[in-house]
Order: sequence, then C-alpha cells, then structure tokens
Amino acid sequence: MQFLNMMNRLQTLIDLLLPSGQIIVGDAGGNAAAVTMSGDTTIDNIGAVTIADDAVTPRKTLQIMVFFVAANDANQEEKDEADFICDGTADDVQIQAALNSLPAVGGTVVLSSGTFNVNARVLETTDNIHIKGSGRESTIITSTLDAGNDAMFQFNGDDCSMTDLTLDGDDAVLTSASNNNITVFTGIRFTLENCRLFDSSDNGILFQTDCTDARVIDCEIDSAANHAINATSGSDRLFVSGCFLHDSKAGGGVWWNDTTASTDEVIISNNFFFNTFLEPINVNDCDKFIITNNILNTSGDGGIIIHDGCKDFVVSNNYITTMDKNGIGIGATAGCTHFIISNNISKNNNIDDNSFSGISVISASTDFIITNNRCYDDQSTKTQDFGIELADANNNYTITNNNLIGNDTGALNDATTGTPTRIVKDNLGATARIVLTLATGVITAKQNFIVITSETGATDTLVTINASYAGQILVLTPTSGDTITIADTGNIVLAGDADFVMEQVDDTFMCIFDGTNFLELSRSSNNA
Repeated sequence: MQFLNMMNRLQTLIDLLLPSGQIIVGDAGGNAAAVTMSGDTTIDNIGAVTIADDAVTPRKTLQIMVFFVAANDANQEEKDEADFICDGTADDVQIQAALNSLPAVGGTVVLSSGTFNVNARVLETTDNIHIKGSGRESTIITSTLDAGNDAMFQFNGDDCSMTDLTLDGDDAVLTSASNNNITVFTGIRFTLENCRLFDSSDNGILFQTDCTDARVIDCEIDSAANHAINATSGSDRLFVSGCFLHDSKAGGGVWWNDTTASTDEVIISNNFFFNTFLEPINVNDCDKFIITNNILNTSGDGGIIIHDGCKDFVVSNNYITTMDKNGIGIGATAGCTHFIISNNISKNNNIDDNSFSGISVISASTDFIITNNRCYDDQSTKTQDFGIELADANNNYTITNNNLIGNDTGALNDATTGTPTRIVKDNLGATARIVLTLATGVITAKQNFIVITSETGATDTLVTINASYAGQILVLTPTSGDTITIADTGNIVLAGDADFVMEQVDDTFMCIFDGTNFLELSRSSNNA
C-alpha cells in the first residue's frame, strides 16, 4: 500500500506536464519547483541531487498536491499512509479539510477503500481539483444530507474531476431531501469517469448554469429520484459515452434543456438506457448535437424526444424498443429544423397503445431527412401504430428507403397539412398508392401514385395539383364507380388542350411537374 500511495503522488507530479527541458526539484520543506536546467547536476550514491545555484531558473513553486483520506473502515496500511482519517459519522469534514489544504493551483484528494458518510455538502470552488477513489466497487460514499444541502458534492471550479468511486444518495431513507449526487455549477471541463451515482434524491449529476466541455464517461447512474444526467441554463458541449443509465424513479436518462442562446454541441453515444420513468433522452431548444449508437429499452414515456426549436442534429444507429410512446419523437409545442434521422431500429413501442409510432415528426418541422430506418412491431399483439408518422405543417423533407413492414395500423402516415415540398418514396410497407378526395377541384400530391375520389356524388373535375418538388411524376387513376375529368386549366397543361375523362379504374393519366405546371406525359383509357 505504501508503494501504491507513493506511485499516486509520483503520478500527480508527472501529470504537471512540464515544458520541455524542465524538471521537478524538491526541498526539505515539502515544496517543489519547476526549473530549467542550465548547468551541471550531480547525484550521489544515495540518490541526492545537487544543482549549482546558477544552474537553474525557477518557473513556479508548487506545494505537494496530493492528500490521502482514509475511511473509518479502511485497512491499517491505508490509515498509516493517510493525511486525514475519518470516523465514519461526518466524513465530509475530513474530505473538505483535505480539499481546503490543496494549494491555489489545485491538486488531488485520493480516497481509500471503504465506506465514507457525508452529512453536509462537500464544496469545491478551486480550479484543477480532482477527487479520486480506489475503485468504483471499493470506495463508497453514502449520504445523510438533509434537504438544505442541494448536493453531496458541488464543483464550482474549472478543470475538475471525480473518478473511481460510488456515491449513494440513500434516497430510500432520506425521503424529505432533494439533493443531487453531484452538482457542477458554472464549471468548465469537468470530467466524471468510472463512477456509480446511485439513489440520489434528485438528479444523479446536475450541470447548472453555463457549464461547458463536460464529459461523463463509463459511469453507471441509476435509481435517481429525477434524471440521471440533467443539464440546464446555457450548458454547452456535453459528451456522454459508455454509460449505463437506468431505473430513474420519476425522471429520465439524459435531459438537456437549454433555453439560452448558446453554443450547445452535444454528443450522446454508446450508452445503454433501461427502465426510465420518463424519456431516456430528452433534448429541448438545443443546436448542433449527435445522438448515436445507443440502446434504449423500456420507458414510461417516449424514447429519443427532441423538441421546441432544436436544429442541426443527427439521430443515427440507435436501437429503441418498448417505449410507452414514440420511439423517436420530433417536435412538441414547436418544430425542429435541419436534421437527419437514419439507420435506427425502432420497434414494439406505444406500449400504452395510445396512437404513437416508431418515428413521429410534428409541430411544423422543416428541412429534414428520414432514411434507412427499420420501424416495426413483432409482438403477438401489435401496439406500434405506424412505422413513420407526420402531422402539422412540416415542409422541405425527404422520407426514403425505410423498411416499415409490420406495424399495427400502417407503415407510413404522412398527414402533413398545407402544400409542402417533399420527396416520399421507396419505403417498404408503405402503400404503393394513396386515395385523395378532391377539394374544390384540388388535390395535394403526397405520393406519386394517386387514386382520386370525387368530393360529392360520382362525378368531379380535377383543375389543380399542389406539387411537392420540381420533377415530381404522378400517376392518377379514378376510384371505382367515379368519373373524374382532368381539365386543361389551373396548373394542369394537357396535350392538345383536350380534357381527359377517366371513367374506369384502369384509366390512367401521367404527368410531370416543371416547377410551375403539371405537364401531361401520357393518358390511357383502358376500359372504354
């Protein structure tokens, strides 16, 4: 153990990242100097180094930057090496004392194996502070915090980290408290790595007010009373990877809610989400983010939910299953713009059977692509309503090459209102043709093969077609029993200016949109 402690101290000194040509020189007072070699250096047979007074130029004087804190139940070797020894009742006192003993330039507090108990918040306001346990299964910190503490640990400085330990918020006992395992307040470049955050009475970790460049890596965060990871108020550039986020009691997994005009930039990748009360991933009013290579299994709400003004994002290569609502949901009270949803599997969702689908886009979202997704339901009693569903006044979108075979109600429901510009084609399971009812002589071409039904009675006239894009080709036929006349008027230009009457179900009319008008390509009266 003495050797391990010595190596920890040595590693901390090495981590100072000295400029080329400098060395660390210690003195009898426990101080260290970073110096530049400029003269002769000698070393005697017991390892003592002698440097001529004129051989070095001091760069910065640093105090010893590692303190060791032993738990009450640590082994004797750890206690013998410790700078602070806890008594098991209010161990926040010794941990806080160790942090307060670090110099202004920062340093590391190493916690022994064993169980620590904190009954007051441990607060760190200095930059470059690192709290390191002896292993996620070895160093356990439990809580008896009351409702006035807000967090077990709070970091207010930049370039801080917590690694290799477990925080147990003891929410099952502290039912009146509302404390995060960790709060990061205005900090830059915070890292949480190889930790378990367990049973908090609020969030596992809260990034609050302008936190930037944070990383949560290889952690397990579970049984939080609220969200596993919650970021608010201008927090930007979050990276969450390799984590297991599960069993949130009244919240979700990663919730990113940024209502300020800021950079955002989030990557959520290679995580496993399981059994969350609310959405495993919920992003609100953010820009420039990627959600990829995650597994989401079982939620009391939707899966990946992105809404209220988000833009410039990608959702790809995720597996989403057994959500109570939509697998992927875009838009809520406000739409999103400039996004790609691709290569996801969304299956067996809408468990509550309340008309939710594999992928849903609503609230006037624009400029997006949905491609190469597999949305299906293979339950004996299917619940996932549609593979892909759109509603409201969406515009400028492409939906292509998705496999939508095997849903409850249907493959693709494009119920977008208005006259959007769109390309919707080559989606497996989607009906090859759609039935549209004339409305005062007008139809909106949502797909390329259209069966036209008269508005009233059995006879009607088509005068205008609302197009999706220049180059769109349509094939039109009448509903059985209806007579539909295609008139050379509105934006329809017919060969020889001659109207075309379709009386039989096999009569067809083909045209192409040139950006202004639909031009006749061919007509066929097959059962005249």
